[in-house]
Amino acid sequence: KKNKRTESGGDKQPMPQELKGPDMEHTVKVDGKSMKICFGYSRGTCHGKDCPRGAPFVHRCCKKGCHGDHPVYKCTTVG
Repeated sequence: KKNKRTESGGDKQPMPQELKGPDMEHTVKVDGKSMKICFGYSRGTCHGKDCPRGAPFVHRCCKKGCHGDHPVYKCTTVG
């Protein structure tokens, strides 16, 4: 069986159950570029202003319509 992580050279993460659903987004536009929201930041396990893995990962809220500079568990956006 082939390993997708080594095939793509990427950093594949399984989608955490608590980040699934219609009110969650996993990419965000930053300076016109599509970036991936760090699951670790969303869960509180990756810290700091910038993701240590670098682009294309960003530390932003993954709640649909928010994308603020905080993890989703600290989000106060309604809707």
